[in-house]
Amino acid sequence: MTLLGCVLLGVLWPGHVAAQSDRRYREALVEMLDASQALGTLETMLQQMLPEWRQSAPQVPAAFWQKMEERWSFERLKERLIDLYVPIYRARFSVDDLHAITEFYRTPVGAKLAAATPTMTLEAMAAGEQLGWELLSELQHELKAALNEASEEEGPADNSARQAAGESKSGD
Repeated sequence: MTLLGCVLLGVLWPGHVAAQSDRRYREALVEMLDASQALGTLETMLQQMLPEWRQSAPQVPAAFWQKMEERWSFERLKERLIDLYVPIYRARFSVDDLHAITEFYRTPVGAKLAAATPTMTLEAMAAGEQLGWELLSELQHELKAALNEASEEEGPADNSARQAAGESKSGD
């Protein structure tokens, strides 16, 4: 091999190896996302989003929504989503890890987890939202009590703090 050939090989080979590594990682990630049904879940979510948006804006012409449905099709967005996922997963999992996770999802319990995850995620989100509302209600109640107590200790004062907590000037 000539000196020029050695130099070119030394310059180009690392890029070639990195490109193969990137392609290998991406393929392993897609395989894992398929096995876990994550891609199917994302597709379902995308299919549900546009009709919801369409209902929330009935004044928008149907032609616009048709264009958006084409533009936002899962097949068109899939590659962009995977591009977003690669660095997220790469920071935490090797190719071998992805293969092991994929094998898990191919077991009966892994398939059961994959099938249940979308529903469990929705249930967890609803439960978390409910808890958030409960905590907000408790906070408002405690804030009102603390402001009332402070107001009683200070005597007649500016009611702006109590009003901020949702009370009327008469203390209702």
